Amino acid sequence: MPSRAFLLTPFSYETAGNEDPETFRQVQQAIESAAEVTGVELLRADDIFASGVIIEQVSEHIREADLVIAVCTGRNANVFFELGIADGARRLPILLASSRDDLPFDVTHWRAQFYGGEGEMTDFADRVAQAITETLAQQPRSASRENGGGLELSEGDFENQTMEAARVLDVVPGGPWSFDAIPPVISKGYWETTIRPASFDPTRIPYGNLQTVLEALRVELRGWDFPHIDRNAYFGWGADSIFQTSEWDAYREAWVFYQSGLLYQVRAMEEDWGAADTFPYAKLPEQKVLGIAGSLYQMVDAVEFGRRLSAREEVREAVTVVVTANGLADRRLAVDSPRLLPKHDVLTASISELSVSADVRSDSDVRSVAAELVRDLFLRFGYSPKEETLPLLLNELRWTE
Repeated sequence: MPSRAFLLTPFSYETAGNEDPETFRQVQQAIESAAEVTGVELLRADDIFASGVIIEQVSEHIREADLVIAVCTGRNANVFFELGIADGARRLPILLASSRDDLPFDVTHWRAQFYGGEGEMTDFADRVAQAITETLAQQPRSASRENGGGLELSEGDFENQTMEAARVLDVVPGGPWSFDAIPPVISKGYWETTIRPASFDPTRIPYGNLQTVLEALRVELRGWDFPHIDRNAYFGWGADSIFQTSEWDAYREAWVFYQSGLLYQVRAMEEDWGAADTFPYAKLPEQKVLGIAGSLYQMVDAVEFGRRLSAREEVREAVTVVVTANGLADRRLAVDSPRLLPKHDVLTASISELSVSADVRSDSDVRSVAAELVRDLFLRFGYSPKEETLPLLLNELRWTE
């Protein structure tokens, strides 16, 4: 099976920054010639004739391609949107442009060939062919095409996606991106949350609907939403997922949301980053602390998200929620709500991390499930809250149902 290249290009010279029509034609011809010389099958978005949502089809073709070529002249918005998808799909792109002015700073680390300078068009096709050959030598062949054009799924696919998400966010070594927000998230104590349907369906949620679905699912029972979605910040577009990082004051997090319905989130423990006026116990600089109310609310957010996911038409089944508290060793349980009496006991964890989990459905009692999860965590500190304590804290949230 020949290697396949997907071409990201303006469809006309007008959408390529009003480039000279003859130059535009020569560029397209040079790309086709380079593909033919290297034996690469070339496909472009306007070759897609199937019915359906075009962005989903473009995403699928990018994922199945072994190589992506992007014509960046004129900084066409569609080209750079699709280039973001290619980046998420781990496809090493070849950028083609009239000059360096066509390339924003954040893509200049990729291989680029220019044709607008004096004499550059003469050997442009040869340089593109050489770039194709060299890039293919670096880029592994598409796994989906190696499997005969489709995905061969196994019971471990949620586990694989979770590990991929951790790599994407640099939580484990080998992540392909270096977001500035990520190292602070995991440099101290942090929450790691995984929420997924009971069964694996890689295309459960249409790719073009991912952001809309996530916004419908997000939980806003307190001041900071779960997961936090910043509409003014950069969204990462993977082959079958979207992801984002955010940082504001003590709130630092990152998440990945897959078409399968899997949400993977890492979130810093605010107690490690908060100012003294926000967290009174931050006056103990040598003592790591974990807020009682904050821990409960972390569980509530995760369980409520899982309940809403279970109720979605695309899911309609049980959802597994797993919350892991990392960096617990020598961390002290502390009061963080006026609803709680000051604690005089020094309750400190000796374990480094703990995972708690629950299966939830659309009709699950979120309050009771979250309370059980956080009680399990508190036991590792030697703390058993009074019967009325957790209900008092839960009543502080902005319940809508």
